[in-house]
Amino acid sequence: MAISLSDKVSTNLKSLNLEGAAWEMPEIEWRKELRKVRVEVKCPECEGFRECRYDAEGKAIPFVGNRSCLSSCIDSDEWVEYRKAARAAADHLPSGYGSCRRCKQGSSYSFGRVKGWGEAEVTVGRPLWPAGTRFSSRYAMCDCHACGKNGITTNTVPLMTRDASGTTHAMWLGVDCASKFFNLSKEAKKLAKTERTVLER
Repeated sequence: MAISLSDKVSTNLKSLNLEGAAWEMPEIEWRKELRKVRVEVKCPECEGFRECRYDAEGKAIPFVGNRSCLSSCIDSDEWVEYRKAARAAADHLPSGYGSCRRCKQGSSYSFGRVKGWGEAEVTVGRPLWPAGTRFSSRYAMCDCHACGKNGITTNTVPLMTRDASGTTHAMWLGVDCASKFFNLSKEAKKLAKTERTVLER
């Protein structure tokens, strides 16, 4: 099936004499390593317990009693009183439960977790480009080498092709361009959006 290119992508490929070329993903070498990534972390306001008291100015009042009861699921009198006060101040929450404002995240329920930076094991991929591979796109300094888009938050996808002389040309593509214009496979789409998978450029 013929693929219709946008004017911007078509002009770019014409300038490289690669219009109509067959593109493919290179072999990728994988490894595991620890990196700082965006993960769910314990809410700093309620400390993961989902209920939090607030003063008249809306500032969180942390629970300062004995926390040993919390890990064994036996509520101390201090914690029971704290929860009662937290529930009494909750706005429009089911049974008043889950009153932490920080981890409500627009919901009627507090989750005890928020997005933050933490260390986690990620899968890191390094494309094995053939010797002499060229990145000749006019948009080679952008996130997507096909259309020049920046600010892409998912993985970009490595693709390569060969010209009539046998020279390998490569580009990193945003998943939208790769899907629309380069007949990207389902495996590559999954690769672009898989969490905790990083492709080294």
